Amino acid sequence: MKTLLPDKGESFEEGAVGFMAGLPRGLGKCELSGGGKDLDIRYSRIQDPDFTWETVQRNVSKPGNIPISLGEAGGYIGGGSVELFVDCPYEKGRKDLLRVVVGIGGVPKIEDSAMKANISGLAADVARAVARDVVGCEGAADLPDGAPKIG
Repeated sequence: MKTLLPDKGESFEEGAVGFMAGLPRGLGKCELSGGGKDLDIRYSRIQDPDFTWETVQRNVSKPGNIPISLGEAGGYIGGGSVELFVDCPYEKGRKDLLRVVVGIGGVPKIEDSAMKANISGLAADVARAVARDVVGCEGAADLPDGAPKIG
């Protein structure tokens, strides 16, 4: 995160909003700020049966979005944020997806390659932590370490 927020300027602040780790819907939001910049980290378990990997692929394919992949997980960099999706099956055969979004406030489009790598890496770290330790997605242990492949 240090590479995403300025090291000088306004003091660092953080807060959690609506964090409900133990529930099947698994919602969470963390807001960070430092140096006058905001960083927004959110996750949710998508339970809508109509939201599938095909939906994710349609979003990845939209003009301006850049695909990312982390093992079987995938998503995209679009505008000022990264969206990463992880298979997160739930009881009774549901094929939920875990959605992780990391965004930088005030940045309409992430164009710097180092920033793309840093924000994608943070999204991967959040996805691993939430999938393994918060929501408990099956197969979460299979998410590889390291940053996602971009492009």
